[in-house]
Amino acid sequence: MRGGDVEALITNAEDGRLELETALRITTEVCRGLDFAHGTGIIHSDLKPGNIWLTDDGTAVSATAASPSPPTAPASRKKR
Repeated sequence: MRGGDVEALITNAEDGRLELETALRITTEVCRGLDFAHGTGIIHSDLKPGNIWLTDDGTAVSATAASPSPPTAPASRKKR
């Protein structure tokens, strides 16, 4: 994506730090995306700044493939 990734954004930022407003916006967008994905049973296994891309308008999106969450093991039966 033309906006690059968050890792490059941090690397190119003054003192390697994002402005608070920018960091909070990106974090909020990533959390909303993860919440949606988790709600559909998808988990992200490699979340890091280099895997978060920015669109032309600066919107943060996950750049890596996600996988379905593992099935839940059946509850064990209690012995009486």
